[in-house]
Amino acid sequence: MTQSEEMIKIIKEIMILIEYDYIGKENRYYKYFEIVLERLNKPHDLKKMVKELRGLFGGMGTFNDFLLHKDLVTLLIEENDRLEEQKENLFSLCEEILGSDFK
Repeated sequence: MTQSEEMIKIIKEIMILIEYDYIGKENRYYKYFEIVLERLNKPHDLKKMVKELRGLFGGMGTFNDFLLHKDLVTLLIEENDRLEEQKENLFSLCEEILGSDFK
């Protein structure tokens, strides 16, 4: 499996999990990942895309802080555990692709 194919697999799993959120496909991260998938399925510069993706993981209010909710107050525990695992997988893959350029 190529790194692009691995990234597509991880992002698709993340999108499935985001659909559990009460906002679902209207979620801004879902829409963002739709665009990323579209770009990954065309000829692309993977390193350039990953440099853009790494912004998801830094600072307050980023994808790192995103949690799935059943409604405005109820967290989806099991789904959030799976989402956290996929966030870590995506982060690790980004690090692997960029190597020392990740920082």
